[in-house]
Amino acid sequence: MVGWRGEPDGVVPGGYWAWLGGTGLALTGTQVLAFASAWVAAGEGGLLAGLVLTATNLPRVLLVLVGGAVADRVGPGRVLVGTAVAMVVVTGALAVGAAVLAVAAPAALRHPALRRAGVGLRHTG
Repeated sequence: MVGWRGEPDGVVPGGYWAWLGGTGLALTGTQVLAFASAWVAAGEGGLLAGLVLTATNLPRVLLVLVGGAVADRVGPGRVLVGTAVAMVVVTGALAVGAAVLAVAAPAALRHPALRRAGVGLRHTG
């Protein structure tokens, strides 16, 4: 018997293995990031850990509710590509924001008004 793509039954197309490997790698990276963020936040205190875990899981819960309906309406391929593009854009924006904060935040946190209030970084050098 022949499968729907012309391969013999029981033969998995080569593209499937590339997709499975890429998806597995992406999901592993996502879960390692979530775990590491929660681990670091837990070291800072329970409130921060709760906020980080909520910020990690709440978008996933809310978007799963809408994602199924959108995928049924426009097709799963378009949803997959659209969400991948959105993740790249958001990740790039966060990277730029982190780079800007890495330069601006230390100077702002050394402001004399913050030091008088007992907040901010102390200049050690």
